[in-house]
Amino acid sequence: MNSPAYRVRRATVEDLEGLRGLWRTMNLPAPEFERRITEFQVVESGDGQLHGALGLEIIVRQGRLHGEVFSDFALADALRELLWQRAQALALSHGISRLWTQETAPFWKQHGFQPPDEAALKRIPEAWAGESSKFFTLALRDEESLEKALASNFELLMAEERRRTEKFFRQGKAVKFVVTLFTVMLALFVVIMSLRLLLSHIGGLRH
Repeated sequence: MNSPAYRVRRATVEDLEGLRGLWRTMNLPAPEFERRITEFQVVESGDGQLHGALGLEIIVRQGRLHGEVFSDFALADALRELLWQRAQALALSHGISRLWTQETAPFWKQHGFQPPDEAALKRIPEAWAGESSKFFTLALRDEESLEKALASNFELLMAEERRRTEKFFRQGKAVKFVVTLFTVMLALFVVIMSLRLLLSHIGGLRH
């Protein structure tokens, strides 16, 4: 994932000062991005200097690449390649089925991002749907098959939960029956012992 000269890692609060400068240079909303620092991946050189960053916002199984910045745009595509590899690894680990971006660099189109069709637009999260800038998207998985599989697994889980619930109630009824039977037997035992004591007392009085 990392070239000999650069490495990619998750941004930390120690990166804020450097990122603020990059965000402001690109007229990006630095205060908002500061609150979402954990969304960003950064590229740094061996001396610890920041050279670029890219955000990945995740909503359910949808991811949005945003806020790309670079200190030297002559290196932009090389650094984008590193950030893109990182984004793909994160998408895989988070189970993301589709990526979105409003970044317009040719790099993203060359890597499969295209204007969304009508079916894809229906999948965009509401939080992003109102954005004025044009979106490009890339499907990472067969979403219909994934949704069917998830629905099937959900039904299996629900069926298993119903079986467990029914088993619990059956066991509860059995326990209740045993407790009731024990209570009745204990009551009968107490009554019998009480009668025996009473009869023994009456017999003693007669003598």
